[in-house]
Amino acid sequence: MKVLLLATRGVDQAPVLSERLGASMLPLLDRPFLQHGVECLVRWGATEIDFILCHLPEKVEAFFGTGERWGCRFRYHLVRDPERPFRPLANALASHRETPLVLADGEVLPLVENLGMSVDSSRLLMEDNGSGETRWSGWAVISSGHCPAVEATADATDLEAALINAGAMEEELPATLTVRDPTTLLHATRTILDRGVPHLMHTAREVEEKIWLSRDVGIHPTARITPPVYLDEGCRIGKLADIGPYAVLGKGCVVDEKTCIRDSVVLPMSYIGKDLSLEGSVVDKNCLVNTSIGSELTVTDAFIIGNLAENELRHRLARLGSRITGVFLLVVFSPLLITTLSALSLFRKGPCLPHLNVVSLPTLADETHWHTFAFATCEAKGPDPATWEARWWHFFLVFLPGLIHVVRGRMRLVGLGPRTTDAIRSLPEDWRHITLTGKGGLITEAMLHFGPRPGEDELYAAETVYTVSSGPLYDAKLLLKYAGQLLGVIPRPGKP
Repeated sequence: MKVLLLATRGVDQAPVLSERLGASMLPLLDRPFLQHGVECLVRWGATEIDFILCHLPEKVEAFFGTGERWGCRFRYHLVRDPERPFRPLANALASHRETPLVLADGEVLPLVENLGMSVDSSRLLMEDNGSGETRWSGWAVISSGHCPAVEATADATDLEAALINAGAMEEELPATLTVRDPTTLLHATRTILDRGVPHLMHTAREVEEKIWLSRDVGIHPTARITPPVYLDEGCRIGKLADIGPYAVLGKGCVVDEKTCIRDSVVLPMSYIGKDLSLEGSVVDKNCLVNTSIGSELTVTDAFIIGNLAENELRHRLARLGSRITGVFLLVVFSPLLITTLSALSLFRKGPCLPHLNVVSLPTLADETHWHTFAFATCEAKGPDPATWEARWWHFFLVFLPGLIHVVRGRMRLVGLGPRTTDAIRSLPEDWRHITLTGKGGLITEAMLHFGPRPGEDELYAAETVYTVSSGPLYDAKLLLKYAGQLLGVIPRPGKP
């Protein structure tokens, strides 16, 4: 059975939380909601799952990988519009297939034993909308002999109409779990803690009635636990803390003394400070969402709530290593840089080192935190990172003078091309997030793989791939590839 699994949207009503996770990647107990969906699909007979991604695709792909862990084959498709993500579905319907095709919404999970794949007809799976009426859940089973005409630019309403017009039947589901925003996450959590979904998997053990504890959980003797409660691996509960009912603490969370948590979900590696009271809330590190009043707050005081996962030492070491390498290369190539600057000062009209004010990366999404610096190169018209190409003029006019920025710690040798404030503002939301969370570099994935003028989709794909893959070894690989293209050992991508 082949499945097209949609995971395209961010978290509704929580823009800060949405910068960190897609809606389907919000954790339900000890794992992302999307993983529960994948495990159900595998149990129902899925052998191929094609993920259709848009919002933070790198996190989904990094988490699920090739599918070997689940005995499936996973593939990933990237779409630009989260509201019109059905181009892969249109392509699948147009191709020959001998088995039914399942369309699944990663934010909705049907609570059924199976999908009834033996029924030889196409079906739209409907859910209760909460007011006694039904609506399409986003799930559909399309039989092998059914090939409805679906436009690649269709939205969900268009697709539903196309399937119904092609003869698909409507089948009402007995119940569903939905996770689209913090409110629906809390509702789904309550359903599971009340044993409303017994077949979903988790790793904790039920030590008392409706109290689930994973391994290495520490609870102070004076703390009070009121069921239902789920405490994941490595949690620490301080003295006189009051946890529950309907409280879930993710892996590695720490709750300080005299703090009360009810009807709330605390995401992994979060710290909850002293004398706090959380109710109807979702907490992710320093982000607090209160569903009762519909507010979202980023807390800057780490003594109130904070992040236990930050590894500042690792980032400092990586930055220091980049600067040391930059110093070494600058010393080695300083005669070439001096010669280049001297030649330009003699033969070029205008400044030797034109510059643009570019944003220092990584940075936060809030523009008030953006810091710019004068990025200077020897290019006559100033730097244009989208069109850089690995050739000698790039080496002399961009790479050599850019080493000064590497030594100062403003950039890395390998990373994302620097952009101005206006250029970042003009990017689509997902692309802007990738840019702001990445690091600026002199050598980019795009210029090594797509040549001097990559298309917009190629540039977006290259920066997404780099964000997923970046690390010391991967950066070293790209640096060696750059050197190989300069020396002619590795062929450069052809010009369009």
